[in-house]
Amino acid sequence: MTANLNSNVPKGIKPVFSVASGTVTESCISKQFLGWIAIASLVMAVCELLAVGPALAAQRPLKRFTVADDIGISQVSSEVMFSPDDRFFIVQSDRGRLELNRAESSLRVYSTKEINRLLSQPDSQEEPSPLWTITKSTYKDGPIIDNVRWLDDSSGFMFLAKTESGNDQLFLANPH
Repeated sequence: MTANLNSNVPKGIKPVFSVASGTVTESCISKQFLGWIAIASLVMAVCELLAVGPALAAQRPLKRFTVADDIGISQVSSEVMFSPDDRFFIVQSDRGRLELNRAESSLRVYSTKEINRLLSQPDSQEEPSPLWTITKSTYKDGPIIDNVRWLDDSSGFMFLAKTESGNDQLFLANPH
């Protein structure tokens, strides 16, 4: 489902209510696989650079790095949020969208089992795909998505997202 202002929200996610400010309670976050995920992130970045870098270099001449390039670079959060049952994890990123004059936040939900499978096959060219990608660009200042928390029973997660007016709206997502 696609909404205004480049807000992509998969089926199963719905706004619960809007609040002017507030905090979602913290759930337990497993750190058991944090090392694996850090390695997986590094592997994904290196694979992307190795696969895409030469092709891009061959297609166009070198160009100077600009302010627009800097704004468009995604900044990935250093915190990986595992579900309490360790079956899923969420990676959050933020970037600027010059064409919209807005910030953009994204959440990507991955299967821990799938990432472990890919890590156990070091010669594989397969790239990990998120189960879900949630992208919101609803307000001029970022981050748009904040306070991401898993439900205690791992049945879903909650997050706050900025509305056009700058208020926070609570969303509930069920990835199962």
